[in-house]
Amino acid sequence: MLIADLLVLCFISIIIEFKFLKGKSMIFSPFTNFNVSFALVYILPIILYRISPNTSLIQMLSQEELMSSYLYIRIFYYSWFLLSVVYFISTRRYSINVVKGVIKPSKEYLLFLWFILLLLYFVGLAAPLGFDPVLTLARLINPRAFTYIRAGYGPFNHVQNAVKLIMIVIATYMFSEKKSLGRLFLMVLSLLMNILGGSKASFVNFLLAMLLIWHKMDYKFKRVKIGKLLRYGLVGMVLIIFAFMAFYKPGEVITFQEAIYALRDYQKEAYYTTRVINDYDWDIIYTVEGITDTITPFVPRAIWPDKPFSGFYHRYWRMRYEPGTVVYHTSTFGVLAESYMMFGYLGCIIYAYLFYVLCKRTFIYGQKTNTLFGLFVVSYIQVGMYFLVRFGLFSSTVVSFVFQTVVAYVLLVILRKLFGISIMLP
Repeated sequence: MLIADLLVLCFISIIIEFKFLKGKSMIFSPFTNFNVSFALVYILPIILYRISPNTSLIQMLSQEELMSSYLYIRIFYYSWFLLSVVYFISTRRYSINVVKGVIKPSKEYLLFLWFILLLLYFVGLAAPLGFDPVLTLARLINPRAFTYIRAGYGPFNHVQNAVKLIMIVIATYMFSEKKSLGRLFLMVLSLLMNILGGSKASFVNFLLAMLLIWHKMDYKFKRVKIGKLLRYGLVGMVLIIFAFMAFYKPGEVITFQEAIYALRDYQKEAYYTTRVINDYDWDIIYTVEGITDTITPFVPRAIWPDKPFSGFYHRYWRMRYEPGTVVYHTSTFGVLAESYMMFGYLGCIIYAYLFYVLCKRTFIYGQKTNTLFGLFVVSYIQVGMYFLVRFGLFSSTVVSFVFQTVVAYVLLVILRKLFGISIMLP
């Protein structure tokens, strides 16, 4: 049984959103973002397996296993779809306070902040390597060769990840406010700092943040030719693939075809979700462990030196499905694998509601906020939606959001107050 009906519903959801929200709709809203992410992670891999069964991990599953996961996936998406459509239709009865523009900090503060971010980025990059300049440069060029830097360096990694996104938000806002060669340079440099190492997601992150800021600045898209946007997008995707070719394997340049296969192999979530649903019988202990593994990462290793790696992957899945990986390795098994471990067969309904609330609250907050910190929060959820669908909502997901939001609050709120900037609306 093909699940192409879910792909059709994704398009219907997007159409209904634009029809009922009209002027209130964002260019690429959290609802649209979720639809695209879910299609990429779950729907398209299963459809491609049906079209070409010898090119997918899913071929290793039995028909009975597939049927059980298809039902679980369907219940999840149909529940989310119905909740979202009801919300779209209900917006006709009340108005959303859409705030255009962003509270305008001074150019001096933004430039000062951007260079502080650049400094923090390199500190986060170099500190785990003892500030060795050669190793730091090697990690900047090829971060995949340094994935072993995990235990004990979580705060550095959180600061670095937060800083990279803030740099995109700041530089994109500055360029959107006033076009100049210097501001374009900062925006391009911020993009390069994010995509070094072949990060295919970082270019998409940049586009999502840019669309969000343009929406807040009430940018008139009719001034932008669609053909030019498509050409720029195509060039960007080609650059990402070539970066992937150069950095996917340390010290080796893979072929274009190998890069495409490597990108395709990243979508393993449908396979592993099916395995988890069929291999485990839910127990309340899994729920307790999921909550515990969301709390314990906040305890520093300086206090708890032997703190274990958290999450269902390290507790159960790594040794069962990927026993050859190193202990600090992590992998994405799909949000529905986590939902099943957390709540069993009720998990698909509970998680559908959680994602609906996340999309709705992010959408409303994105319409109302007019601060750079608010833009960061919405951008963080927007650029992270794809990874939420791939990874899950508990454990390190919560930890990353809390740590990186605190970093952003310090830099975008507290530092701004200390800087003594007067508030002016654009």
